Amino acid sequence: MPYGSFGDLVFEVVEYFSHTEEHPYIYARHNTIYPPSTTQWMGKELQKITLQLKFHTMTSSPSEALSLIKELAEKGEAQKLIIAEQVLGDFVIDKIKAEYKQVDLYGNPVLLELELELTEYVKKELQKIKHKKATSKKKQAQKKATQSQTPQYKGLITRDKDGNRQFQKG
Repeated sequence: MPYGSFGDLVFEVVEYFSHTEEHPYIYARHNTIYPPSTTQWMGKELQKITLQLKFHTMTSSPSEALSLIKELAEKGEAQKLIIAEQVLGDFVIDKIKAEYKQVDLYGNPVLLELELELTEYVKKELQKIKHKKATSKKKQAQKKATQSQTPQYKGLITRDKDGNRQFQKG
């Protein structure tokens, strides 16, 4: 009887062992001159889920299940996580821990316990900021050149022999 799925991997009640959920929240701590310090709620962090699965040769192929999970992890794509007909969202595999509890004479796993660490995947669009167009260096150089071509007169004040002021354009 199917109990849940992660992408192409479907696990049954016999294979499903347990899962834990972690819902972290972000707080900024502000130190103040006089105690106590203050906290500021910044938002919700990505959800983390740990799945514990058991695969036995009586119900499935443990080695095929492990290879499928590794393939999903190596794709790096988000997959839908469904447990007990409840869609928990899109998740990516952070870590796979496989424990071989029992193997046959040829080294093939008979009983395999898997622990999958999953992190919620949220697709965010990058914010686009429009910047003012900066004038190019070439335009700035042309502007300086036109300013330097126009004559700049500097006045010169001198005194003649009698002590009277004279203004001369230079």
